[in-house]
Amino acid sequence: MKETQLAAMLDSPIKQITLRKSITSPEWVSFEDEDLIRQWTDYFKNLEIKHQTISKQMADPNLNGGGMAVIIFATDSGEYSIGLYTTIQGSVVLDIGGHTFATRSSSGCPFESTYVEAVTRHGTVSPWD
Repeated sequence: MKETQLAAMLDSPIKQITLRKSITSPEWVSFEDEDLIRQWTDYFKNLEIKHQTISKQMADPNLNGGGMAVIIFATDSGEYSIGLYTTIQGSVVLDIGGHTFATRSSSGCPFESTYVEAVTRHGTVSPWD
């Protein structure tokens, strides 16, 4: 996988985002709010990624709830899923299609802020709804 594949995923505007605090979480939040999507669009636009091998053991279980967080975004060209880890050092690592990418961004990852705001606006969704 090349770094340009993330750009290819984002070749169309994001229409909807679903966030899960961990891959096994029974609740998630889904939203189409333009202001929240814009935070993710800005984040991805300014994101530098580099493919590398990073041990998932470096993920901080206190920050990750024991597993990766997940962002699923829908565009006109398809639906895409990215795993997110926060390392012990505080950097964000992306898991895309089983490939691990170190990241660098001028702005912080908007996962927590958009998750909290979307829950406030829309509540959570679960498989039992």
